[in-house]
Amino acid sequence: MRILRTIGGESGFSVLSLCYLLTVFCLTIRAVDGKRKKGPKGAVEETEAIERLSKVFGIEHAPQNNVGATPPQFMLELFNDITDAGGLIKKDGPYNASTVVSFPDRAYKNAQHFFYNVSMHETENLLESEFHVFRMSPKSNHSRHTAPHGRLSHLIEIKVFQVLDPDNMFSDNGRLLVDHKRVSTHARGWVIFNVTRSVREWAAGTRINHGFLVISQTLNGNELGEDEVRFAQRKSHHDTKQPILVVYTNDGRHRTPHYISPDDQ
Repeated sequence: MRILRTIGGESGFSVLSLCYLLTVFCLTIRAVDGKRKKGPKGAVEETEAIERLSKVFGIEHAPQNNVGATPPQFMLELFNDITDAGGLIKKDGPYNASTVVSFPDRAYKNAQHFFYNVSMHETENLLESEFHVFRMSPKSNHSRHTAPHGRLSHLIEIKVFQVLDPDNMFSDNGRLLVDHKRVSTHARGWVIFNVTRSVREWAAGTRINHGFLVISQTLNGNELGEDEVRFAQRKSHHDTKQPILVVYTNDGRHRTPHYISPDDQ
C-alpha cells in the first residue's frame, strides 16, 4: 500500500510526492531519540533512511526532498495505524486501497468554499473519497441553536454541497447536497464527509469540478455564521489541521510488503 500526499504547485496541477511524508518520519524519529544530526553527514544518513522507508511503499527510488510544510495529521495517523514499529504493513488499508492520496485545499472564493485539484491516473479505480475539515472553537459563546419548541439544542447540522455554479453557489440551483452530519454544538475536531460521488464525476469528466461548499445550520434550518461555527482554513491555521480531500484507489497490482527491522541502521 502506498500513502502519498499531494504537493500543489502554483500552476494549479497537483504533483504526487512520497518524499515529504517519508522525510517527516525520519526527522520525527531522530528528534524523539535526540540524535538529529546536521551537516553533510546528517544529510547522507537522512537520505539513506528515506531510501529504507521507501521500501515500505514498494518504490525503487525516493523522490527529492520537499519539506515546506507538515503532512496532514490524518496521513500520519494512517501510516502509524497500518504499519508496525519495523515498517511492516500489518493490515490492509481503508477500503482495501492500494494507494491513498490527500489533496490540499485550493479555495479561492470564501471561507465556506473548498476546492481540490483532483488528478487520477487512468488505470486507477476510485474506491472511496472523503472530505476532512477540522472544526475550531467558536469565536463567540453566544448560542442560538434552538430546537423546534424553543428548547436549547445540543446539535447542529453541517452540510457539504457540490458546487455546480461558483457564481450561484449559495442558491439551490447552484449546488447539490452531497453529505451532512449532525454534531454536538460544542464539539471540536475533525468532521469527515463521504464525497465519493462528486469525485467520481470529476474524475470521469461528467461534471466540472467547482469544489465544495460547507454550510452550518441549526436544526431549524437557520444558517450559522463563523462566530458560532468555524473550520480551520488553508494558510490560516496549523498545517496538520488543514482541510483535505482524501482519495482511496486501487490500481489492481499486487504488492508484497517489505519489512524493515527496528534495528536496521
